Amino acid sequence: MKASSITPTEPQAPSQAPAPQTASASRSSATPSPGSTQAATPKPPPVPGPPGGGKKKRKPPDISSLTINDDSSYLSNDILDDDLDMDNYDFSKLRTYAKSLATLCHRSRSSDDRVVQCVEARGYDVGLLQWDSMINYCIIVLRYLIPKEKRICLAKIYFYVVTIPGMSTQMVATRSDAFKLLTKSKKRIGVDGLRLPWKPVYEILSADLFLSPFLAMRQHCGTCSCFFHPAAINDMLSTFVPQINGINLNSVLSSQYYLLTFLPLTHPQSYLPMLLRMWVSLNSYIYDDRTLSFLSKLAEMHVSPEVSNPLKITEIPDDERSAGETRPKWAPDDAREDFVWSGIYKDIGIFTEHEWGLIMCKCLASMEIPLADAGSLSTGPSADNQMAFEIGRLPKANWRIPSLARIIVYSMAPDGYPTPASNAPTPYMTPMPSGMSTPQIQSTTAGEYLGIPLGKTAPLKGKTYLAGSRALDSLARLIASTESFFPPSNPGAWAADLSAFIKCIVYDFNKRWHEEQRPDCKTKHIHIIFRQNRRLTRSMKRELVKCLRTVVLLAMFSQDSATVSNIQSCFKSMNVMEPDLILHPVLERAVPSLEALVETQRTIAVIKALGAVAPAIASRQVYYPGAKHLAPILQLLIPGIDLDSTGSFADWVTSFVGRVIQLLENLPDEGPNGAAGGATEVQVVDAVTGACSQICVHLSEPLFDLVLNMIFEYVSTNVRPNAVRAIHRLVEFIANAYPRKTLAKFFPFCARNIRTEWENGASSLRTASASTPIPSDATLHWNLAILRGTQSSNEIMSLLQLLQAKTFSKRGYSWTGKMLASMLLTLTHTYPLENKFFRWNHHRHWGKLYAPDDIEISWHIPNAEEINFALDIFRQVIEPTLGGLEELLKPAKYWCELHRSNLSLVRNAFSGIPTLAREYLSDEEIRESAMTSDILDEIPEMLASVPPMTAGFCLTDRSDPKYQYIRSLRHRYGVFLHSASVSLRQQGEENTVDAVHMLIRSFRVYLLEYGDSRDSFYVNEEQFNNEKNVARQYARQKVWPRAVYVRRARYFHSGRLRWNSLERLRGPLEDSLIDDLVEWSMWHYAMYDGVRRRTLPLLSKALEPGTEDDRMKGALWTLNYPSFGRYAIGEPKLAAKLLPQLLRCQHNEKPSIQDCVSAVSENCVNNFVEPCYLGYAVSSPGLLCAVERLKEILPPDATNDYITQKCLAARVERMQKLNEAADQATIEIMKIATSPKTHWRYEIVAIRCLRTLLRRDVPLTSVQIRFFLERTHHTHPSVYAQRGVMKSLAEYLFLGRSRNPLKEDIRVEASHALTSRYLHAYKSAFNLLFLETFPQGWVAWGESITVYKSPDAKTSTFQPWDPPSHAAIDALRKMATDTSYWKKLSTYFAEENNEVTMTQDNVSCVKSLFQVLEDAPFAALKPILESLIVNKEQDKQRAAAELLAGIIGGSKHWPLNKQKILWDWFKPFMKTIMANLKTDTLVTWTSFLEYVFYRKDPRRVQSIMDCVLSEVMTMDFNAELSFDVIKVLSLFRACYEEMGWKFTAWLDQILQRCWKEIHCEHDDVRTYIAEFMSFADKIKWSPRPTIPSAEVFVKECRVLPVDYDIMGMRGAYHKIRVSQLVVNFAQWREERIPGVRAFQSKYDRVGIMVCKWLFQSIHDVHAISVFDYILPLMPELFRLTEVNDNDELANIANLLLVRMCGVTPPRALINPLLDAIFDAIRTSPSWKVRLKALPLVQVFYFRQVPLISEVKVVEILEVLCKCLDDEVVEVREMAASTLSGILRLSPRRSVLTLKDRFVKLAKNSYIPERQHPDYNVAIRRRHAAILGICALVDSYPYTVEKWMPDLLTNVLAEHTYDPLPIATTVRKCASNFKRTHQDTWHEDSKRFTDDQLSSLSTLITGSSYLLSYLTSIHATRECQQVSEREWQRRVATGELLRHSPSQHQIDRCLEFSPGGHPLCPTLRPLWEPYRWEHPYGSDSPT
Repeated sequence: MKASSITPTEPQAPSQAPAPQTASASRSSATPSPGSTQAATPKPPPVPGPPGGGKKKRKPPDISSLTINDDSSYLSNDILDDDLDMDNYDFSKLRTYAKSLATLCHRSRSSDDRVVQCVEARGYDVGLLQWDSMINYCIIVLRYLIPKEKRICLAKIYFYVVTIPGMSTQMVATRSDAFKLLTKSKKRIGVDGLRLPWKPVYEILSADLFLSPFLAMRQHCGTCSCFFHPAAINDMLSTFVPQINGINLNSVLSSQYYLLTFLPLTHPQSYLPMLLRMWVSLNSYIYDDRTLSFLSKLAEMHVSPEVSNPLKITEIPDDERSAGETRPKWAPDDAREDFVWSGIYKDIGIFTEHEWGLIMCKCLASMEIPLADAGSLSTGPSADNQMAFEIGRLPKANWRIPSLARIIVYSMAPDGYPTPASNAPTPYMTPMPSGMSTPQIQSTTAGEYLGIPLGKTAPLKGKTYLAGSRALDSLARLIASTESFFPPSNPGAWAADLSAFIKCIVYDFNKRWHEEQRPDCKTKHIHIIFRQNRRLTRSMKRELVKCLRTVVLLAMFSQDSATVSNIQSCFKSMNVMEPDLILHPVLERAVPSLEALVETQRTIAVIKALGAVAPAIASRQVYYPGAKHLAPILQLLIPGIDLDSTGSFADWVTSFVGRVIQLLENLPDEGPNGAAGGATEVQVVDAVTGACSQICVHLSEPLFDLVLNMIFEYVSTNVRPNAVRAIHRLVEFIANAYPRKTLAKFFPFCARNIRTEWENGASSLRTASASTPIPSDATLHWNLAILRGTQSSNEIMSLLQLLQAKTFSKRGYSWTGKMLASMLLTLTHTYPLENKFFRWNHHRHWGKLYAPDDIEISWHIPNAEEINFALDIFRQVIEPTLGGLEELLKPAKYWCELHRSNLSLVRNAFSGIPTLAREYLSDEEIRESAMTSDILDEIPEMLASVPPMTAGFCLTDRSDPKYQYIRSLRHRYGVFLHSASVSLRQQGEENTVDAVHMLIRSFRVYLLEYGDSRDSFYVNEEQFNNEKNVARQYARQKVWPRAVYVRRARYFHSGRLRWNSLERLRGPLEDSLIDDLVEWSMWHYAMYDGVRRRTLPLLSKALEPGTEDDRMKGALWTLNYPSFGRYAIGEPKLAAKLLPQLLRCQHNEKPSIQDCVSAVSENCVNNFVEPCYLGYAVSSPGLLCAVERLKEILPPDATNDYITQKCLAARVERMQKLNEAADQATIEIMKIATSPKTHWRYEIVAIRCLRTLLRRDVPLTSVQIRFFLERTHHTHPSVYAQRGVMKSLAEYLFLGRSRNPLKEDIRVEASHALTSRYLHAYKSAFNLLFLETFPQGWVAWGESITVYKSPDAKTSTFQPWDPPSHAAIDALRKMATDTSYWKKLSTYFAEENNEVTMTQDNVSCVKSLFQVLEDAPFAALKPILESLIVNKEQDKQRAAAELLAGIIGGSKHWPLNKQKILWDWFKPFMKTIMANLKTDTLVTWTSFLEYVFYRKDPRRVQSIMDCVLSEVMTMDFNAELSFDVIKVLSLFRACYEEMGWKFTAWLDQILQRCWKEIHCEHDDVRTYIAEFMSFADKIKWSPRPTIPSAEVFVKECRVLPVDYDIMGMRGAYHKIRVSQLVVNFAQWREERIPGVRAFQSKYDRVGIMVCKWLFQSIHDVHAISVFDYILPLMPELFRLTEVNDNDELANIANLLLVRMCGVTPPRALINPLLDAIFDAIRTSPSWKVRLKALPLVQVFYFRQVPLISEVKVVEILEVLCKCLDDEVVEVREMAASTLSGILRLSPRRSVLTLKDRFVKLAKNSYIPERQHPDYNVAIRRRHAAILGICALVDSYPYTVEKWMPDLLTNVLAEHTYDPLPIATTVRKCASNFKRTHQDTWHEDSKRFTDDQLSSLSTLITGSSYLLSYLTSIHATRECQQVSEREWQRRVATGELLRHSPSQHQIDRCLEFSPGGHPLCPTLRPLWEPYRWEHPYGSDSPT
C-alpha cells in the first residue's frame, strides 16, 4: 500500500527543488502491485501566513463517499460499518491513525458478542478474560476506537463484575484495569454519560479496608469515583463523616481515604470547607499528602465555573442507584443556585485567603528545608508513627510536590491590583502622618533610634500583587524565602524537592496556558455579568519566568543528578514561555564554560541546558532571533576548535566528523565481551553515532558527499581493531540517510578487500569465541563491519557465497550471518524510508510542529524485484547450505565446527524474513488447536482467536509458487532442527555448550521470528515515548515534529505485526521442537497456545526418582519461570498434580536440587489461591441491565443464545472438575504431610498448601482439623499450624452463622447528650448493650449504631452447629479436652526464643478453640495454666499470657454463667501476676492488656479494669523502687491507650490523682504522667457543631465565620492547670537549689515533666491545641533554657520551643506567640535568652511566613533593629543574621527606610580614641549600623538592587579597616557578596559604574590605595626621587590615607625599599596615631 495518493498538507519544497529519491507508500489501486516503490510528487509550500491564524471548521465525515478502492480510503469496510455511530472526533482520530499506516486498517467485531455471552453464562474466569484481552489489545496496540455508547456499556459490565462478592483477586485486578482503560478519557466519558452506584464498592471495602486482596478494589475505587452521581454527596457524607474520630489516627486516615476517594469532585462547594477545617486541626504528614493531592484535582477542575453548576445535579439522570443508597435532601443555605453560575471562586482560586495561608505554609514545609532548628518539621511524621501498619496498605497519595504546584498554578488569576512593572519606577513610601517625629541620633541610643516604628502606609488602591495575581505573588514570596537553598554551594536533600517544585510549576503553567489558548477552553474569560477574568495573562507568564529565572540559573550547576534533570525540564518549559528571558542568560553562562572547559561538571550542565533551550535557537515559531546563535554554539560544542578559525557550516561539519573519527580511534581495546571499553564507552559511541545519524539525515547532498568522502577516506586507509563495532554503527547511520550513495561508495572497496584478505588466509582458522579475534583477521573484520552498515546490492550474491564457504572464525561467520539478516530485512520489510524532522532543508521549517493530518510518510514496500532477489539468495546460498547441514546429520557423522558456521548463516537468513510470507489459520485448525489449549475445560467459542490482518507481508497468495517455495524451505529447516537436536542429545558428553546454545537460538528463530517479537514491539514503544518526551514542549501537546509522527507510524506498524504473531499454528513439527526444548530445558515458548499444557507432563516426569540431577535441575528451573509455574499453580487441575510432585522431590538430597525445589515451591505457594467459586452463584441486577443495553446496540446474532447455553454448561462442568481437583489435591498433599518420612521443610510447604485449600463453601473435615491441631505443637520450632487452625474455625463459623445473633443496629437521635451518655455508660453496670469500638459521635452521629447484646445466662450463643460440621467438631472437642494436648501446646509456647511480647498467632489459635468449644477445654487446661502463672520464668510467663489472652478473647460470647466461672477463677491470679512482674516480663503482660482491651468494651473485662485502676489510685508514686510504680503505670498505659475515647469516664479521676504527683521523685514516673496528660488533652478534644450530625456539621463548617472554632482545636482542658503552673513556677524558682542538687528541686522536676508533656503533645495528631498551653508558659520556658546546672532541663525546653515553630498555630495565636518572643528579647536580663530567642524568631517566621501579617513583619523588623545595638556582640550578630532573612520578604518601603537609617547612623557614628570613656559605646553604635547595612546586602544574595552599589562602595568600603568587630563584619559581608554573585557577575556587574567596580574590588580583595601606590613607585624607581618633605606632606594631608591600610601593609611599604630607605625611620612615627584603627594594631575593643 502506498501513501502518495494522499493529499499532502505538509509544506513541500519549492518547485525548483529536485524531488527526493524516496519511495512513498500509496493505497491507490492504480499503483503498482505490493512490493513496488513510488516517489511522491513535491508541491510548493504555501505562503506562510500570520501567526495565530484560525483553523477551518471541521466538517462531518462523509462516510458514504469512502470506498475500498478510492485513493483516499485508509479504512477497511468492516471498520466503517462497525463504527458508524462514532462522533467526528473519534472518526478523525481513526482516519489519522489509518493514514499513518502502510496497510489497510481492519478490526474484528466478535469480541463484543463474546463478552455478552460470557457474562450471561457467568463464565468470568475464562471467556471474559480471553475476549477482554482482545479488546484491550485493540485499544492499546492497534489504537482502535470503541464508540462512546459501546464503551460505556462495557465499562458498566466490568464495574459490576468487579463488585460481585466472592470474585477472585485476579478477576478484580484485570477487570479494574480494563475499566480504567475504557474510561481513560474523562473528557469524552463523564458522569453525564456514565453513572455508577457507590455503595457496592464501599460495602466491599468496609468489610476490611486493609486486607491485601482488596488492593485492586481500592485502586478500582479511585478510578470509578468520578462516575458517582453528585446527588449522592449528602448520602456519602452521612456515611463517612460519623466515622471520623480525631482521637485515633487510624480512624482519621481511613475516614479521609473514604471521603477523598468517593466524593465526586464536580460539586465540592458543600463539603470543601469542612475538609479544610478538619485539615487545619490535624497534624499528620500522611493526611497532608492525601489532602493536597485532592485539592490539586479540585483546583485544576474548577478553573471552569460550569463544572460546579448546581443545576447540573438535577440535569444529570440519576438512574444508577444500588440497594441502600439514598438521596437525603439537606436544607439549602449558601449553596447558590442562581441562573447565572459564577463558579466556586473565592479570594484565591477556590480558596479563601485564610485557607490559602495554610496551603502556603504546607508548601513551605514540604520543601523540608532544615534550618538550625533541631527538626521542627518532624512533628507530623512523628505523629504518623501512631499509625497502624494496615494504613500503609492504602493506595499512596500522589507526591505532594506536584500537587502543591498544581494548586498554585490553577489558583492563579488576575484577582488583585498589579504591582508596577519591572521597568516602571518603584514608588517610595508615602510621607508619615503628621504628629510623628523622628528622634535625633544625638539624643537617643542606637537601639532606640533603630527601633523607631517604621510607620504604616495605606496605598490608595489597596494591596498590590505581582502581575495582579495573589497566587503568583505568594509563589514569588516562597521562592524568595528559599532562594539561598538553590545554589550548588548550599547542597542538601532539599535541592531535589525545590527543583522538582519549580519544574512542576512551569510545567503546569505551560499546560494551562496552552489549554486556555484553545477555542474549546472553558476557563472563564470575561463573564458577561460579573466581569471576572480567570485566565492567565501575558504579564503573569512573564513575571513567573522572571520570578523563577534566578534560582533556575543558580541550580543549573548542581552536583545532584535529580536536581540537574529537574532544572533542564524547567529550562525547557520556561524557554517556550518566554524565550528572550531564558536564552540569553543561558548563553552568557554557556560561552565561558565551553570556552574554558575548566570543570567537567559545569561543561556537561551547560550542554544539557543548551539542549533544553534548543527550540529557541532552532525554531522561528518559538523565538525568531534565536537562530543567529546556532552557529557559534555548534562551534563551541566541538572542543578545541577556535571560533575565529571556522566560518561556514560546512567547516563545522568537517570539524565534527573529524572529532568523531578521532574519538573512535582512541577507544580502548575490546574486552572479553567484545565491547570496546565499559558501559560508559558504549553509551558514548551510541550517542555520538546517533548524533551523526541526525546530522547526516538532514544534510544537503553536497554536504553529505563531503561527510561521506571523509569517512570513506578514513575507513579506506585505516584498520582499527578497537573501533570495529563503532565504525559499523557509524557507516550504518550514514547509510540510513543516503543508502544508494553509501552503498555505491563502500561496496566495491569492501568486496575487493574481503576477497584479497581471503586469498591471503584471513578467517581460515576455526575459532569458538567472537570476542577474541585473531590479529591477522583484523582487516577482514574491519571491512565486514563496514559492509554490515550498508544495505543490499545485487552484486553481493557471489560475495555471500564466498563468505559462506571460506569464513571459519566465529566472528567471521557470525558477522556474515548478521549482514545477511540485515540485508534480507531491508529487502522484505515494510518501514518508513526516513525520519526527518522536516522534509525540505530550509530554515523556515526548522523546529516546526505539525498536526497529524499535515504529515505524509513515505514507506518502503518490497517490490517484485526485491522479493525475487531475496528468494534468489535462499535458492543459491541458503538452500545448498541447508542441504549440506542435512548431509552432515547422517549416521556416523558428528556435530562439528562446520555445523556451527553453516547453521549460523541459515539461522540469520530465516531471522531476516519475518514478514516475507504470511501464515494462515483455517477454521478447522483453530478448532483443533482449542482442544489442546492451555486453557482447560472451555468451549472453543470462548477461546479468543486472533484474526490475521494485513500488515505488510510480501507473499500472501498460498497458490503462488514463491509462497510455496519459502514455506516448504522453512518447514525443511524445522525438520533439520529437530533432527539436529536428536543428534546432539545422542552424542551425549561430546556435545558442547556452544553448539547447544546455537541450536537453541535456531529454535527461537523458527518458532518466534514472525511478524514482530514482543521485545521488538516494546522497544518501538519505548523509542516512540522517548521521542515524544524529547520533543514535548508542554503537556497535552497536539502538534509534534515530523520525526515523532514517523516514529509513531513505525510503532503502529510494529503493533500490527505483533498482532499477527500473537497466535501461531502449532503442528506436529512445532510439537516436536517444543518437546526438544523441554528436553534441553533452556527456554520457554509460551507464545504458542498449548505449549505449557504439553510440556508440564514432561517436566513433572523429570522430577520423579531416578532422574539425572542435571535433568531434574533443568526441569525445576523451567518450572520456576512464571509462564510455567504460575500457570500450573493457577489451574486447580494442574496444581493438584504439580504440588504433590514437588513435595515428593525430597528423594534427591543434593543441596543444589533442594535449593531449586525450595525456590519453585515458594513461588508456587505464593501464587496458590484458595479455591472459591461463590461469586458464580451471585446475581447482579446492575450487571444484567448493562448486558441488555450492550445487546441492544450490537447487531443481532441468531447463535448468541446457543453459545451462551453451551458456555453455561461448560462452566458448570468446569466448576465440578475444579472441585474434584481441589479435593484430590487435599487428599494427596495430606498423605505426604502425614507421612513420617516427610522432611520438616516439606511439611511446612504442605501445611501452607493445605491451609490454602481450606474453603469457605465446603464444610471442614475431621481429618483437616486433626492435622492442623497436631501441628500446633510440632517438635521442630519452624513448623506451626496455628494459622491453619484459625482459618479452619473461622471458615467454620462463617458457614455456621452469617451474622452474629447478638449484634443489633439501633437508631439514634444525634445530640451531644447522646455522646456523653454512651461515653459514661462504660463505667456503668455490666448488663447493658456493649459498644465495642464506639465509631461514631466524635464529630457526628449516623442514623444507627451497632451494639452487642449480652449473651444469655445459660443458652449458648452459636451452638448447636450445622450438621455437616459435627464430625469436625467432635474431633476438635476430643483433642482439645485432652490434657496431653495442652501440655504439649504449653511446652511449645514456653520454648525459649527471642520474643518478649505475646505471639499473635498463638493467642488467636487458642481463642478460636474457645470460641467454638466454649468452656469445654478449660478443665483440661486450667491446672497447666495455673502452674504457668505462678512460674516467674520469662518464657513461662509469656506462655501463660498467650493462653490466658486466648481464653478471654474466646469467652466474649459465652453464656453469662460460664463467663462468671472464668472470672471468678482468674480474679485471685491478678494479684499474683502483679506481684510476679519483673523487668523482663513487664512487656509481655503489657502486650496482654493491649490485646484484651483492643477494640473491646471495657465492661467485658471489668475485673481487669478494676484491678488496674485500683492499683493506680492506691499506689505510692514516691515508692523506694521506681519499678514498683512503673510496672503499674505501664499496665495502666496499655489499658487507656487501647481504650482511647472510651476512657473518658475515668479521666478526671485519674488525672486528679496524677496531677498531685507531678513533682514526684522518680523521673520515669513523671514521664508516664506527662504522657497521660497529653493523652487526656487528646481524648477531651471534640468538635463543636450545634448538633452532632453530618448535615449540621457540614453546613456550619461552610457558613460559620472562620474565627469560630468549630473543630474545638484550641486547648482548653488543661488551662486551669497551666494557670496554676504559671503561679507555682515563680515560687518554685525562688526555692530552687542551685548546683549539683538542682535536679532534685520541684522547679526542675516539674519543668522537665511539663516540657515532656508539651513535647509529646506537639508530636501528636492534635498538636495545634498545645499553643494555648505554651503561650502562658513561654516566659518560663525561656527561663528554663538558660539554666546552667541542669542540661536536660535546658535542652528539652529549648527543643520544645524550636519544635513548636514547625506546627501551624491557630491564626489568632500567631501575633501573641511573636509578642511573647519579643517580650523575652526585650525584657530578659540574660543575654543567653536573647541569643536563643532571636533564632526562634527566624525559625517561626520562616515556617509561618504566609500567615504573618505585613504589620507584624514590620514589628519584627523593629525589634530586630533594636537588637543590633545589644551590648553582647553575639546577640548583635544573631540579630543581623535574623534580620537579613526577614528583610527578604519585607515590604519594600520598610527596606528603604531601614537603609536610610543605617546609612545615617553609620555616617554619624564617630569613634573617639581608645582611651575615651565612650569608645565602646561608639564602637557598638557603628557596629550596629554596619550590621544593618550588611543585613540589607545579605538579604538579596543573588540580585543587585539599585541602592546596593552605592551602599557597598561608598558606605561599607569606608569601614574596611575599622576596629574589630566592625572590620570583620565588613569583610564577611564582602566575602558573602562575592560568593553569591560569582555565577551572575556578568549580569550584576552592569549595575556598577567603573569607579564603583574599582572600589568594590578593593573591598572584596582587601588591597589598599597606599599599597598599590607605593608598589607603583617602587616599580618605576621613583622612590629615590621623592624627598623626605614630600613624603611627610603626603602623609600629613592624608593623601596616603584615603583608604586606611592595615599595619601589615604599612610594614611592607616601609620595608619596601631595598637596603633601607632613609625615609623609613621618619615615616614610622607618623603612622603610630593610626595604629588603633586597624585590626593588626592593637587589641580588639570588645
